[in-house]
Amino acid sequence: IDQEMVNKLFYMYDAAGSPVSHAYPQDGFSTNSEDLRFTVDAYNPYASWWTNGPDLLHPDTPQYTMADRYPWGGSTAFYSAIVEGVNRLQKRSNMRKFVVAMTDGRNNSGNDSEADAIAAANGANTAVYTVGFAGGSDEDSLRRIADQTGATFYLAGSTDIADAYQSIQTNILFQYIGQLDRSMDEEFSLTLMLDYNGVQVERDL
Repeated sequence: IDQEMVNKLFYMYDAAGSPVSHAYPQDGFSTNSEDLRFTVDAYNPYASWWTNGPDLLHPDTPQYTMADRYPWGGSTAFYSAIVEGVNRLQKRSNMRKFVVAMTDGRNNSGNDSEADAIAAANGANTAVYTVGFAGGSDEDSLRRIADQTGATFYLAGSTDIADAYQSIQTNILFQYIGQLDRSMDEEFSLTLMLDYNGVQVERDL
């Protein structure tokens, strides 16, 4: 979601019936919790915007009314969403890049395949953490995507979805980047030695 999509899809009115708009970042990236909540509510057919009722989960969300009915059906372009996320990340300056992709359904739309998603992620050195909502997702596919891009797959239900995202955050926070100051050829080997609280670990790379 970005400003272009907001302007194209969402026609909103306030309680007085006056048109309103939401200023969303042009590139689709934000650290503002209100932007994230806006995105979640926009895609939730049970949010107050679409039902014209109170939102018990997000009482601080602006009480807008959508002029049109809910625009999405049962299509899931999951692989294309991963490719889109990977491509957008390439415009960012972050040294480490990750995609967190969650779905409650199986891919049944879009122009990309599972192999395309994996190739795009690996070509951009981007790990794809996958979260499958129990009961509807293609667990085997999600696990392959995560495994083959250097990430982790999580299966979650409504009561433990927060735990899955907390695990992803912890996993990312405790990763490190090492850079060599010169190139290596086949005649050399590299050994990584770590000392973690007095416990020494040695790995040949």
